[in-house]
Amino acid sequence: MRPTPPLFFLFLSLALAARPGEVLVLPFLGLPPGEVEVASDLPLLLTPSPGEGPFLVVVEVPKEAPPGAYRVCLRPRGGTEVCQKVEVEAIRDLEARVPREVYGGSLRLLLRNRGNVAERVHLAQAEGSEVGVNPLGLTLAPGEEREVALSLSGFGLLKLALLSGEKRALYLVQVLPEGGSPLPYALQGRAEGGYSEGIPTFRLALEGPLSREVGMGFLGGTDALRLSFWAGPWSGRLSLLPALEGGMTYRQDPHTLSLAYPWALEWTYTPGETYRLRLSPTSLALGYADGTYAFGANFPWSFTGVSLRLERYGEPYLYARYEGGLYGGLAWGGWRGEAGYGPAGPSLRMAHTGTLSGRSGAPTPQMNLTYALQGGYAGGPELGFALAYPLSPFALSFRGSLLPQASFGLGLGYREGGLSGGLDLSPGRALLFLEWREAPYALKLEGRYDGDFRLALAGSYAFSLPVPEPVTLALGGYEEAPVEGRVEVLGKPVAGARVGGRRGQAVTDAEGRFRLYVRREGEALRIDPPPGLLALPGEVRVRPGEGPYRVALTPAGAVRLRCEGPGQGAYLVGEVGVFVACGNRAVVPPGAYRVEPVAPRGYRAEGLSLDLPPLTEEELALTFTPVPEERLLEARPLRVEWPAALAPGEVGRVLVREVAEAELLDLPLLRRERTEEGVLLYFQAPWEAQGSLALRVAAGGKVESRLVPVDPGRPLLQVRLSPPRASLGKEVEVRVEALFPAQGAEVYLEGERLLALEAVGGGPPWVYVGKLALTQTLAARASPLAGLLALPLEVRAWQGEREVRARVRLLLSP
Repeated sequence: MRPTPPLFFLFLSLALAARPGEVLVLPFLGLPPGEVEVASDLPLLLTPSPGEGPFLVVVEVPKEAPPGAYRVCLRPRGGTEVCQKVEVEAIRDLEARVPREVYGGSLRLLLRNRGNVAERVHLAQAEGSEVGVNPLGLTLAPGEEREVALSLSGFGLLKLALLSGEKRALYLVQVLPEGGSPLPYALQGRAEGGYSEGIPTFRLALEGPLSREVGMGFLGGTDALRLSFWAGPWSGRLSLLPALEGGMTYRQDPHTLSLAYPWALEWTYTPGETYRLRLSPTSLALGYADGTYAFGANFPWSFTGVSLRLERYGEPYLYARYEGGLYGGLAWGGWRGEAGYGPAGPSLRMAHTGTLSGRSGAPTPQMNLTYALQGGYAGGPELGFALAYPLSPFALSFRGSLLPQASFGLGLGYREGGLSGGLDLSPGRALLFLEWREAPYALKLEGRYDGDFRLALAGSYAFSLPVPEPVTLALGGYEEAPVEGRVEVLGKPVAGARVGGRRGQAVTDAEGRFRLYVRREGEALRIDPPPGLLALPGEVRVRPGEGPYRVALTPAGAVRLRCEGPGQGAYLVGEVGVFVACGNRAVVPPGAYRVEPVAPRGYRAEGLSLDLPPLTEEELALTFTPVPEERLLEARPLRVEWPAALAPGEVGRVLVREVAEAELLDLPLLRRERTEEGVLLYFQAPWEAQGSLALRVAAGGKVESRLVPVDPGRPLLQVRLSPPRASLGKEVEVRVEALFPAQGAEVYLEGERLLALEAVGGGPPWVYVGKLALTQTLAARASPLAGLLALPLEVRAWQGEREVRARVRLLLSP
């Protein structure tokens, strides 16, 4: 028997553990030569050949193979069976495809179990969702794919929670009304009830906008009665329980003026920084903040109890305060501390929190021990600690105080899906609670013991009340406003055309009419013809208050190509350029086209001319025949450099080498330049171009042509911010380079025009530059982005009625 190579022992050690979808090579050593029988729980890809060992068996682990041990055995004739075990790991892999936007009252999503264990999936609305959804639970077998339909109630932002094992995912879906209706405003409400120590309690809360200018709030119950409103620059509040309070505020940037009861008058001025002045019968208060530093002072009219506070935000956070004594503190990383001297004498407090991480070995998950240490001196020494250790779905905690006297506490927490509970024990006290949350419901049972035992039960229900459209229109309307129009082709109405805007879509009626809500500053609508109508999609820019609009779709024709012989297809060259494969169909604008066949080597077909009428379909027949053996000497072709691709509206260039004169055919010429290499021809691709753009150049009696791909995804604007991250009060240079003859460019924030840019030089490219001042008002509109703050700016440039937009984020420095 041949000696066994050491490499086979490596194969043996590697083959014992496997993942679904892997292919394994299993060596069997020490068997006598000859034929062997194979018995395998896994599919065989290669069986051993008779002969001398070692014998190799190749098996495949199916993707849906359940986890566990699988046997692969060999039995020599007349011998003893020898087996190896393959341990297949458990793989959990759930794929969910959830749309970002839906219309109407249902949501369809696709779930696929790509793992090898069954997945129990639970779908429900998450906390804070504006749209209700009926909870759904299902089980997916390994490899199973299922489409799920969820019934929705309401419109707005749906927060959909997906729970599967220890995995929790949150999906955000915008739910919009059908038929072009606006997204209705909704009042968010919560009903709460409880029972403790024989006393029932109840609360009902409602809050939200009624229109773009008016909103309201209400809180009523056994212990509270409060009302609030806001209307344009005015807002007010009134509380009758538990005490009489109220106030009225008027805001007109940069000023805010408030009058409150108990009597107080407050004025705030925010030109960039924030200045605050507050007068009351008892004191005078002053404040200042600029985003990094803040100062506050309170001066009682009695001249006793004066307080001062100075803070610096950022890393580290620092503060100093005077409140009957002088104190200073900091926060940096996991450290917190304060030192000072007051009426009770000196004091010092320090605390540190952190996490200790480690593994006890794969596949043990990462374990984190969180700790907190605190100590100090305030009339005597103080020392304490707290530890927390997660052990999913449980969490253990232990805390204690060593000085001034020893005491300890123990906690146990549990959380699995919407169910959670906890137990907290300390000397003479105990707390036990059990809570269940399944939006929009919540229920909590709590028991306390501190000498007496008390039991409390509390529950809540969250709901949403859509504001009726007549109420919203009477109080100022929506952020969007309606526009109306009619879609037609060749003067006849088009029924069933889909009209889509930024946040809504509508379908035209039998008379071709539509009504759709759009942004008040206007936006572009896309009109898609109904299936079966030979027309091209259209676009129109609309603005509320104008119209009704008449949208005439460009009629189209269809060409079906039939080939005889080994042909590949043909190019249609006319108003647009497109390749049609043999047996396929293309929809193109009507007009005159040249048909240029594409044949394999050794074959040819005669080109055709086609006059395609609107709203008709033509069938073309091309016959591909072998090329005769006689070859003609062809003249040397032109050397032309073509653009690789163009966007609709982009200015491109063609370089015709080694000539003194050249012409561009079929398209208007923007500019001609003569260089040492040849002639440069500048042109603009039509905004309506799609598919491919046919280009032809002529020079010296020769003509060359090329179909250039039209890529609508190519960016036409390049925006640069200098610096890309700025602090409050600084100026940011906005530089825009347009690849089309832009006639102007502006900067917007959430639909509001901030800055008009100035043109610099000529094109291409067409450059616009401007300076944007980062004020406090702008900074207040920043949104979180990966732990930072950013302003979502939008740049708009236009040529005639065509508008191009580009988004860019300006990061804010602390």
